[in-house]
Amino acid sequence: MRMEEKKIVYFTEPGEKNTVLTLNLAKQRADELGIKDIIIATTRGGTAREAIKIFDAKEYNVIFVTHMAGFRGIGMQEFPDDLKKELISKGYKVLTCMHALSGVERAYRKKYGYLGPA
Repeated sequence: MRMEEKKIVYFTEPGEKNTVLTLNLAKQRADELGIKDIIIATTRGGTAREAIKIFDAKEYNVIFVTHMAGFRGIGMQEFPDDLKKELISKGYKVLTCMHALSGVERAYRKKYGYLGPA
């Protein structure tokens, strides 16, 4: 019988302090599997700033996904525009779009006052 053993890392506490190690572990695994397309969530840009130190845009196709505009308030964009321009100029991609499945959940929350799965 064929069997593979994999390493799993669990953090004892949540938070931004885990970002750099998480990115390094992701790069290590991507390299092991030959993965070059990397998608990274980043709300205010902190994760993006760390990720560009680890993932070279010449070697990886990195796409940073931000919150949609208006997520925290009407017309508000949490991801800094100057950072977006910097990332794009260095060869990274930045995606900001609607949350495809949040509309139904939001409608229930507004009508009934509770959260459900999206």
